[in-house]
Amino acid sequence: MAETHRTLFVLLRQPVETRYNSLTPLTRFAPVIAPGLHGGGPTRLLATVLGAALAVRVCHRRHDLDRVLAMAAVAFFLRVLFETELNWYYLWPVPALCLLLSLRRSPFRFGLCTAALVVSMLLGDRRVHDIVLWWPALMATLVVMLASIGPSPRRWAALAVGRRERPDVAGPVECEAMVPVAAGLRRE
Repeated sequence: MAETHRTLFVLLRQPVETRYNSLTPLTRFAPVIAPGLHGGGPTRLLATVLGAALAVRVCHRRHDLDRVLAMAAVAFFLRVLFETELNWYYLWPVPALCLLLSLRRSPFRFGLCTAALVVSMLLGDRRVHDIVLWWPALMATLVVMLASIGPSPRRWAALAVGRRERPDVAGPVECEAMVPVAAGLRRE
């Protein structure tokens, strides 16, 4: 906010050489600055605004650490999803946060996230810059990583049906009758 001109330059017109980056389906939306030189594209601004709005919406009432880190992972995913040219290191914040959060959830979720990470690393080590072969699969691995930190399948089903899952409420506790005990004596 302090340097709006520089921020908008980076978001909209930051020069990117297409021969050194991998193209995505959104590359055609990037402004052309010169032959072989594209701007960062308005899609970066869209990803930033969408990620911020989603984080504010989700974290407005509950902002525990897991939720905030999960929203950071979603924001980084949106940035990668809407990117016009990809470098391999753009992806790394998503797996880093997802590995951390999935490890906190369960060993199965951690294994699922790790498997998706290995597949994305294999896809990321490509020699071609053609989007048809790798981009959809790469995005799918990121979605699997995000799913590994998301709500349980039961919670997703409850949300899909439209009802909220209520936490288990303990019923009344039965107590035995209180018997007065004299000082120094124990009740057995």
